[in-house]
Amino acid sequence: MSRSSRRLPVSACRGPEDVLVAAWYGLRFAREALRTLEGDDVRVESPGVREAGSGPDFHDARLVIGGREVRGDVELHCDPAEWSRHGHDRDPRYDAVVLHVSLTGGVEVVTSSGRRVPRLVVAPVGAEPSARRRVPAVAAEAGIGPCHEEAPARLVKALEDFGVERMQRRAARFAEWARQDGPDEAVWRALAEVMGYGANYQAFRALALHVPWSSFGDAPPGPGRAIAVEAALLHASGLWPGEPVDAPSRARLLELFATLPPRRVEPFGAAAWRPAVRPPDAPVRRFAALAALVAETSPSGLLDRWAADPDHAAASLLVPPLPYWNLRAAWGPAAFARPVSLLGAGRARVAAASAILPLVTALRPSAADSARRAFLNLGPLPEDHITRFVRFRIFGAPRGRRLSAAAQQGLHHLYRAGCALGKPACPRCPLPSRVRLRRTGRCRGPEDECFSRAHIPRAFPDQPPLQSPFYETDRLPRVLRQIRRFRLPSRQEVPLRPVQRNPHRS
Repeated sequence: MSRSSRRLPVSACRGPEDVLVAAWYGLRFAREALRTLEGDDVRVESPGVREAGSGPDFHDARLVIGGREVRGDVELHCDPAEWSRHGHDRDPRYDAVVLHVSLTGGVEVVTSSGRRVPRLVVAPVGAEPSARRRVPAVAAEAGIGPCHEEAPARLVKALEDFGVERMQRRAARFAEWARQDGPDEAVWRALAEVMGYGANYQAFRALALHVPWSSFGDAPPGPGRAIAVEAALLHASGLWPGEPVDAPSRARLLELFATLPPRRVEPFGAAAWRPAVRPPDAPVRRFAALAALVAETSPSGLLDRWAADPDHAAASLLVPPLPYWNLRAAWGPAAFARPVSLLGAGRARVAAASAILPLVTALRPSAADSARRAFLNLGPLPEDHITRFVRFRIFGAPRGRRLSAAAQQGLHHLYRAGCALGKPACPRCPLPSRVRLRRTGRCRGPEDECFSRAHIPRAFPDQPPLQSPFYETDRLPRVLRQIRRFRLPSRQEVPLRPVQRNPHRS
């Protein structure tokens, strides 16, 4: 390995952080020569697991720092000042970070508990810091090219196959929910999941379990039901505001409060929710969007509507701006210059791919073929850190190739089936065998299963289905553990007025 291929170029800071993440994932540097700014030698036994969602970049990394074995999380930034700029020094989720990796030196890295984190700086080579270079050139210099040398068109087709497999896995999960709790609850929980964008995915999932659809069974369809649903979700989430400063907010809260029953569930703690990266994605706006969707019909009624026309399922989720929320991202004065929809077109397509079409496949078998065609014809979805990361690993550049929604879902499938598990999972990557199978039409080796329209093989055929930690049939135990971490007791009678939570307490 040449010297230039062992180090990370500083020009990667000019590109997306995914370049640095992919370099750490592939251990593309001189592991025997690493040393922290504190003077301790570092040996990387395992880079860790790149898990979806918010939090540190890599979990459960195994390192040897200063001759001592260390196991924990790793956080990567191009600039170490981003640690405090992103609020990691105040976030308890980053207290388990045992190493901070960056391309340049700088300020100390301190956790919310006051512990100093060892800092590892990867020495740059090649381009000067001021050089402007394209991401593919930077990737080639760092030795982080595509992980599969196949024709891009064949890779895209294989990714679409995996996207369909991912949809079928989700359909199986939703079918199990419906078998246990009924179709209304399954649709309600699936809709809540897709409302929780990124960091709040699990919190919305827990909220739908804590406030089931059955609690609104007596509410007649219409605007009154929308107000009751929004009020119940707002109260149970623990996000009920303290003292709104403007009159419209006070009037809206009084309207919501009037619909709350005397007996209510205990609200979540403040630690359950994370601030949205984009103000329109704030949880309180998602509560209103979810309430508007079920205002005129039950979740089963929505399912019938989607099954009748799967091609326009995403359009049915475009909730128009509401009188109060059209200019607001939170409780208080207006934040937008013009009305903003509660759910945008991009997020609606994500909901269609992740929830609506799998629900139709699982609970309306007569429309399953139409749902599959609609899934394959769905337009591109908004990019996220998973699609950028896996796209970079496959194609050598995080951007530039337009992928369908099915192919993007295939990127998520590969991430959970192998890429998130670290470099040891690379030899078992299912992508090469799928491309080979599509090219030759034959299976090769005992690990392959023949692909057909009626059956899509699993990523790891030698494992039982749905046994990966990222592909559980039902993540209810994990969600319940999170609820306990939020200090949420069982249902009980609470005071008449909503419980006011200190936002600085978990």
